[in-house]
Amino acid sequence: MTLTDAIQLAKEGKSVEWSTIIIAVYKEKYFVTSKYIKNDADIKKILNEAYVKALSNITFLSNPADFSKWIGIVIANIAKTLLQGKNTSMFAEEKQNTAADSYKSFPKGNINFNANSLALSNEEIKKISAALLSPLTNAQKVSLLLYCFEDLSAAEISKSLQCTEKAVHSFLNNGIHTVKTKIAELQKSNSKLSVISNPVSFLTYILNSEFDLFDYNLADATINKIIEDAAAVVAEKNYKAEEKEQENVSEEENETEEKPASSNKKAIIIAAVLLIVIAGIVFAVINITKKPSAPVNNSNTVSDISDLSESDTEALTDESASETETESSSDISQTNETTSSSSTRAPQSTRPSYTQPNTRPQTSYTTTTAPAGTTAFPSTTLPPATEATTAPTTSTTQTTTTSAPEPDPEPEPTPDPVPEEPDNQPENN
Repeated sequence: MTLTDAIQLAKEGKSVEWSTIIIAVYKEKYFVTSKYIKNDADIKKILNEAYVKALSNITFLSNPADFSKWIGIVIANIAKTLLQGKNTSMFAEEKQNTAADSYKSFPKGNINFNANSLALSNEEIKKISAALLSPLTNAQKVSLLLYCFEDLSAAEISKSLQCTEKAVHSFLNNGIHTVKTKIAELQKSNSKLSVISNPVSFLTYILNSEFDLFDYNLADATINKIIEDAAAVVAEKNYKAEEKEQENVSEEENETEEKPASSNKKAIIIAAVLLIVIAGIVFAVINITKKPSAPVNNSNTVSDISDLSESDTEALTDESASETETESSSDISQTNETTSSSSTRAPQSTRPSYTQPNTRPQTSYTTTTAPAGTTAFPSTTLPPATEATTAPTTSTTQTTTTSAPEPDPEPEPTPDPVPEEPDNQPENN
């Protein structure tokens, strides 16, 4: 079975051909990883983790022909974490020794020499490979291996190493400059290399030749370990996917159950709003159709009073007169009480008093002699109410009642004070 067919089955969820996928490129990935990772256990650990990730996420691989590049990116990413450790600046941009993007002036596929004419032995190939890679930094070494042997672009390398593309350009420029300088040194000691002018194509040739010489027997235990770990990861992912699907189904069922309740709430709200609108319309119609009450005409009061019959007028006058007499009697009684209390406080003078004619109420003024050191106040004494005193008040009240529109009586006028008569001259003895 071909690698493409095995990948297609794996994308369908069938793991029967996972071993085919592992064996297809395992030797190649082990070889390139061994160029910057020297410990065999570390190399196997990196490859195991990379294959598990690749097999468990095989559905994301769109083109099976790109599987070698795809897993190469995964391997380089895992190896980069192991290489840098705590040195986070290992894959930072380097200061370039040459012009920017000078590596592009050396095409990878332009081999300007005859490989057969070189006639390099296996030992010479291994020594030259080691000599070209040893002076490189880890960032330059990984970048050149991915660029020359894995045939990745600068953008793909930056994705693999999780650094900027500008940093990858600096790694490639400085790395190729170092390789070119090393080739010039080797040419002095080996005349076969005098025809080499493109450092990129020569490094690619040396790496491919060394890989052809690389002998590695992939143990079954290694393959089985990868398959077991990958199967466990896939099973866990499937279990989580099923749980998520069940949660989604439960949520959909809950939403389906909640929909009728929410629709009922909406119907109730709509009905309430409609009732409020209808009630408002009815209230407005009632207010419009309701006839306004006639305004009260206060001017009719006077005319109504004028329209009263003579008998009604006399009745009103008599009633007002009686009320006035009652009030006058009350006022006179109060005045008498005041006068009597005043008479009690001070002795009445023997001086004769002036009596006012009967045309108005009589008022008596009495002068009291106060003891030494005190001030004497006049005492006023009102006579008891008689017919002569009440008659003018009644007459006046009647006239006022008939002339005014309101029945309330006017207050009784206060009698004018009567000047006191001069004291009699004392008689001569």
